[in-house]
Amino acid sequence: MLREIEGLEEMMKAVEEVKVRGRAPLTREFLNDLYWIRRLSTREIAKMVGTNHTTILKWMREYGIPRRKRERIVELRTDEDLAYVFGVLCGDGSFISGRSPHLRLKCADKDFAEAFARHATKVLGRSHRPIKSHYSPKEGQYIVTAYVPKSIVPFFERHPTKTHNWRVPSFVLKNDEMIAKFLRGFADSEGTVIPHGRIALYSSNRQGLEQVRAMLTKLGLVYGKVEISGDALNICAKRNFKIFHEKIGFSIRRQRERLLKSLEKYGRRRKWIEFHDLERTLYNLYWEKGLSTRQIARRIGVDGSSICRWMKKFGIPRRPPTSLKAVVEP
Repeated sequence: MLREIEGLEEMMKAVEEVKVRGRAPLTREFLNDLYWIRRLSTREIAKMVGTNHTTILKWMREYGIPRRKRERIVELRTDEDLAYVFGVLCGDGSFISGRSPHLRLKCADKDFAEAFARHATKVLGRSHRPIKSHYSPKEGQYIVTAYVPKSIVPFFERHPTKTHNWRVPSFVLKNDEMIAKFLRGFADSEGTVIPHGRIALYSSNRQGLEQVRAMLTKLGLVYGKVEISGDALNICAKRNFKIFHEKIGFSIRRQRERLLKSLEKYGRRRKWIEFHDLERTLYNLYWEKGLSTRQIARRIGVDGSSICRWMKKFGIPRRPPTSLKAVVEP
């Protein structure tokens, strides 16, 4: 690079004179010419003169030569990584503007912090210096801090992510993959799997939850109940659980394991769903085949109290206590 600079011979002669004088400071005019006119870096100037770049910086401060602004230009792509980041920002994450704009996340799960750091690294063009999470013993949480280049700060400022006013960004709605990534980020932040058979996504922002419900419907979660109750959006039904697992999922391991266990329990508890006419099935097993309520419960995969409750609901009469016991079919 230095060989391509115009007037290099004259410059090198001046540099040799400086070296002969015992590394005396460069003149203001010469240093200004190297830095501003010829656009050399402080390290390149230091290498030419035979000193280190901190000395060059010191001379520039003494001469009052201003520094060039170091602004990293990042080309922001509206892709799945950005969708995930915004899903987190609408939940536990935050965008903090000001003199040092940055993204920040505090969470209890290491795998969640690492997932956010990985996606933020791609969004902010930091592949050369990946963003990492660290554990704070004082707070008992994992923390991720990612400084945002000024060139893309306006984009983050245009999309509100505060708890009271967050909305789903329009770019997320481009395709199902973007929607699924946003929902995963939001679920990692605000979601949990409740053992009694539902996935809950929490937020005090009702309008934001309505948008989330609309996106879930677009991905095919239309079975059973997907309703908002208070600050929670509840997802029920085995088919919804299966679609959520296949298309959205969790980055957090413990939540993934809970979801899989719930799917297994759903299969055991809901075998009676396979019967299209539950009333007729119960009547046939109880009266025509002579099975007891306990035997029917074992065959269908539920407890005996459920069988008694359903028979009462459908008005199926019970056999008198003196009747013969049913014979179990081989």
